[in-house]
Amino acid sequence: MEQEHRYGQLDDILEYFDAHEIGVAFGGPAAPRLKTTLKDATRQLEPLPARMADRGRIRIMLSDLARTLHVGVLADCFFDPATALCLKAATDQSKPQTALCQPTKCPNACIRTRHLPVWQKAEEEVNGLLKEKSLSTVQRAALKAERTRIRGVIGRGSPKS
Repeated sequence: MEQEHRYGQLDDILEYFDAHEIGVAFGGPAAPRLKTTLKDATRQLEPLPARMADRGRIRIMLSDLARTLHVGVLADCFFDPATALCLKAATDQSKPQTALCQPTKCPNACIRTRHLPVWQKAEEEVNGLLKEKSLSTVQRAALKAERTRIRGVIGRGSPKS
């Protein structure tokens, strides 16, 4: 089972690599680190005449990155326990704690276009709650802050993959 999980992670990393190769942007705090790693892999492959034909070599080059990848609903996590915000309040420090994920703040989070429908649905839900007349001033302010955060994900140089 663990081996199948690793194969899946490698396939997901190859999807990231292919998207990077065609110029797709990534969002979230982990995006700059991810772009650097993928650019380095591309540079290492440049001298090869048939670089895209050798998927095995790309898999090997990106296998360390693949081991850290955990696909998520709001963002993908390139898990590094030293910087993972989800571990600050967690007892299990060996894996990401998805229920505690802070994808707009955690340096391990990468947001792609495939994550955007969930963010858009969240914005719709916040907008619906804001229509409630019985909200306190504090509740309304918290919801508006959340909507601003969500809109930041949806609108800022949104990832295109």
